[in-house]
Amino acid sequence: MHNRIDELRPGVGGWGAITLRVELGLDLSLQGQRLPSVRSINRYLKDKKRVRPYRQPRPMPDTQLVIGQHPHDVWQMDAEGNKQAAGIGTVCVVNVKDTFSKTYVQSYPLELASAHSHPKTADYQRVLRLAWMEFGMNNCLQLDHESVFYDNTHASPFPTPFCLWSIALGNQIIYTPGGKPYKQGAAERSHQTMDRQVCQNKSYPGHAALFAACQSRRKRLNLHIPCRTLKGQAPLEAHPAAKHSGKYYSPLTEEQLFDVEKIYAYLAQCKPWYRTVTDNRTVALGSQQYFLKDSKPGTELAIRFDLAAKQLVFCDQNQGMVAQLLPKGLGYKDLAGDIDGFISWVDALDCIEHARPDP
Repeated sequence: MHNRIDELRPGVGGWGAITLRVELGLDLSLQGQRLPSVRSINRYLKDKKRVRPYRQPRPMPDTQLVIGQHPHDVWQMDAEGNKQAAGIGTVCVVNVKDTFSKTYVQSYPLELASAHSHPKTADYQRVLRLAWMEFGMNNCLQLDHESVFYDNTHASPFPTPFCLWSIALGNQIIYTPGGKPYKQGAAERSHQTMDRQVCQNKSYPGHAALFAACQSRRKRLNLHIPCRTLKGQAPLEAHPAAKHSGKYYSPLTEEQLFDVEKIYAYLAQCKPWYRTVTDNRTVALGSQQYFLKDSKPGTELAIRFDLAAKQLVFCDQNQGMVAQLLPKGLGYKDLAGDIDGFISWVDALDCIEHARPDP
């Protein structure tokens, strides 16, 4: 019986104990024999080390929601679902809103290739840069579990390039609890407002016209349209301090603001990441591959970041160190994307406000 189980499931992956028991029962060569129970099959697989250990999902650091006490303490950024815009094609509007002052920080319509496309890292970077140019830099950025923001493929997620870039520029990243979209309510209401007032039953000659309409309406909402939660005042009327955070931003000097030490400090707060060694002795962490010459294919390693050494430490199940390597892909050029392209693009626009400090 054990030999047949070995044939049906020779490695770690494959059929579970329930499926294996059904297959054994249908095997003509085993008719008349007493079948092992599901529990017995599970026990056998564990003894043979053919069962992956269950990993409780580990939240990223700073996942507790932060309540803004001042303007630009916390921004919520969220992408609305794709929609078809007459004369343009598939559009996805990304809204950013300040949770304290209710200021509409940015509303940007992304032009997508198809109805099945999704915003990419560079798209969200563009939106955030536009918001920073006008209102200055915020303190916390609240995000949902979209794949650009959160690695949903592992129980122990590694920070995404977008989040690493934001952290290096001084943002504290916080995540909306899964299954609770109402905790992202400020951005969700922005979707409804901008859709009703800019998109519904309207057509535009092109993307530039739609973008300009979003900017014009957003400023009208900030300066003149009463908000019920602000006792009938517009956001910037109720909170004049929300006109700017005081932390000026320019894409020309973004690299000077980038501090990789902030990434190191964040990684050091993370709980270990668990990854399996491939047949060619590599481990994938984030978007990077690490070759571990002394590792054993198929084994699971625990990976942590050593702040003192500024290196990733790879350990086996016996806590023995397999390797200690410098992390990859954490430099400004790795994470910033096409900043020169953004600068050229924004210089050609006439509907963007760029706040600058007094000389």
